[in-house]
Amino acid sequence: MTIDRTVFVLGALLGGMLLTTTAQADGGGGAIIVNDESTPCLTPEERVMAQALTGTGPTSGKPARFKFYPMAGRLYRDLFISNFVDLAPPGTILSWECTDYSYDGHDASDTIIRSFGEQAIGVPIFAALDGLVLFTHDGEFDMNTECQGVGNHVVVNHANGRATRYWHFKKNSVIVSPAQWVRAGEPLGLTGSSGCSTYPHLHFSTHDFGAVFEPWAGECRPGESGWIDQPPVDTDLHPIDFGITWQNMAGYQGPPYEFPRSGQIGLSDNFVYVWWITNHLPANSRWRLEFQRPDGTFAFVSSNSQFANPFWRWSWWWWSFNIPDMHTIVGTWHVHLFINDELMVIAPIEVVKTRTADFNRPPEPITVFLDPAEPTIADVIHCKVDTSLVLDDLDYDIVRYEYIWTVDGQEVRHVTTAAHSDMIPHHIASAGELIECTVTPRDAMAAGPTTSAAATVGCPQPLDFGCDGDIDLTDYGQFFACVTGPGETTSGECVAADTDGDGDADLLDFATLMRRLTNDCGVRVVEHPVDQIVCLGGMATFHATADAETPLYQWRHNGHTIFGETNSTLVIDTVTADDTGEYLAYVVSDCALDYSRSATLSVRPPPEVVTPPEDASTCLGAAASFTVDADGFAPLHYQWQHNDADIPNATDAAYSIALVAPDDLGQYRAVVTDGCGLTVESTRAELTLGQEPVITGQPSGATPCVGGSVFLFVFADDAVSFQWYKDDVPIAGATSSFFALSGVTQDDSGVYHASAIGACGSAASDPANVTVIDCVP
Repeated sequence: MTIDRTVFVLGALLGGMLLTTTAQADGGGGAIIVNDESTPCLTPEERVMAQALTGTGPTSGKPARFKFYPMAGRLYRDLFISNFVDLAPPGTILSWECTDYSYDGHDASDTIIRSFGEQAIGVPIFAALDGLVLFTHDGEFDMNTECQGVGNHVVVNHANGRATRYWHFKKNSVIVSPAQWVRAGEPLGLTGSSGCSTYPHLHFSTHDFGAVFEPWAGECRPGESGWIDQPPVDTDLHPIDFGITWQNMAGYQGPPYEFPRSGQIGLSDNFVYVWWITNHLPANSRWRLEFQRPDGTFAFVSSNSQFANPFWRWSWWWWSFNIPDMHTIVGTWHVHLFINDELMVIAPIEVVKTRTADFNRPPEPITVFLDPAEPTIADVIHCKVDTSLVLDDLDYDIVRYEYIWTVDGQEVRHVTTAAHSDMIPHHIASAGELIECTVTPRDAMAAGPTTSAAATVGCPQPLDFGCDGDIDLTDYGQFFACVTGPGETTSGECVAADTDGDGDADLLDFATLMRRLTNDCGVRVVEHPVDQIVCLGGMATFHATADAETPLYQWRHNGHTIFGETNSTLVIDTVTADDTGEYLAYVVSDCALDYSRSATLSVRPPPEVVTPPEDASTCLGAAASFTVDADGFAPLHYQWQHNDADIPNATDAAYSIALVAPDDLGQYRAVVTDGCGLTVESTRAELTLGQEPVITGQPSGATPCVGGSVFLFVFADDAVSFQWYKDDVPIAGATSSFFALSGVTQDDSGVYHASAIGACGSAASDPANVTVIDCVP
């Protein structure tokens, strides 16, 4: 899909010279389709093969839930889920969140990376759970954009009937073999586009005793989630990638092929090309680009132009412009990209006299953090990068990240990938050891600043200093060594001495130790807190129940103790945005301790105005209307105001006036109230009267000779069109501010005048007499 070539011309007739400034724009793009019914991720033959490969394994309970998504990267940062499991009968489509984010018969989650550029650098795939590799296949071409052959894949069998399948690996990247035992968090290979694939992605499917299982739970897939902490789904519009180049994009194939990227634009370059990839582009969206000179002034502002699009789940677009000042003014320019009047990107353009091949700026600084922040030996530990998806490198180069993991200074993993996270498997470190992740962002030529994150690894439960799952006399001796010796209870092995998480090893911790040593009973949480979605300012309540006579409770929020909250019920009277996150109860009985499952508190934000009403100009007695587009927790209620006063019965998203009267002029805005009772006011839009035209320059008569020419001009303010008359009869096609006759005859003699037509009326010019004479030499 392409947009039409558009030419913007600004001109003025001054002293007989037409002064023109021209900016030309071409562009194109459209929707990105990541596998659908025409190119399903697995061919029918592959589905039969995969089904035959799926084993059942030992069964001692229900399958384990997933703790993480099995790819390097961060969901809805540099990873994007394009398809879920299709839960509907054949012929229809339904995903777990009641949308069509799937295709007919799809049995997995499809998660894309941004381009073949990232694929070439590498995006690892990991085992989601401990298990035995059943089957692998590799060696197939890995840059398909249509269905071609068999995909490179790995199938892993887990306990209790569960198996996971990973499809479309990069060629020759699979690093595991059949009959190999893998731990959760161990790498299997790299993301690719092999087999029946239109885009580099991971087809990750879960099967319990051979039946497809959708781990995501929601309104259209009720029941317990297959995730311990279900990843949230992001449906907001935001740039996925962005770049600027001098290279002609007219022949570009489109994603997933790598975009052209440039750090400089030369004065002699005819055009500057701007491109982006995005998701969730609303139907009938508009774009606008602004080019800002180094001094902060604007050299060019385009009009709001339509994509003329339906809703695009994934899409891309490019524009080209010839900005005259970019051929004369060097320095750091900026381009502003607006979508539906919202500023999405402010990006630098380095304009130089002559481009240089070795010009390069290193990637921008990043921040790094570990997840979980306080890991135990049983955790798969993630090292996550925070950086901009657009301005991670000011030359728009693809950034790769060098991850170096160490345990007490000894390197345990060293890898460079294009992903915004990496991970190491559980039990790679012992309790009390320091695990550190060091990350260096790089482009193809230079490195950015190195950043690191570190944490001391603990045991899954307090008091178990040996991390052997048992509390015995060895742990008793270690407890007193930590309390009475030089050991610190806030770091290293002695963290296990602090059973209640209050930052101190005290008599309560000692009492817990003695109960664990002298009793053979335990405590079990039988009622767990549940997820809640609460309005901002509302009340949230979490509850846990343990099967002990006198349990002690301690609530935690995002891994931190909430001091004073020691009852079975936690009440948050007035919820704020800071209260979002995970809540769990730590329970101690006379004999042992247990943790509840985590529950997520989500806070509904206040409503927001997506598209405010726009100024309008009309005529008395004509119609006028205003509309507002808002987003928020349903149902949304609207109240229109005129000059800040409520308009009776004006309670829809649109407000119309059938016959505009003088009292109707002024400012209009909408007050939007969501289902939580929270409100937001739109900006004000002005209703004004259109102007009647005023003649400022009258036509002059003429006495041309037969065969000569006549030029009549009229000038008018606030005119939108004109109509010329001869002897009060309209002249067909004479609708400009000037009227010309050539090769006149005496029949062209007469009285001429023009009517200037404005938004709210018209004005007639003075008559101009034209008398054609027979001139004799």
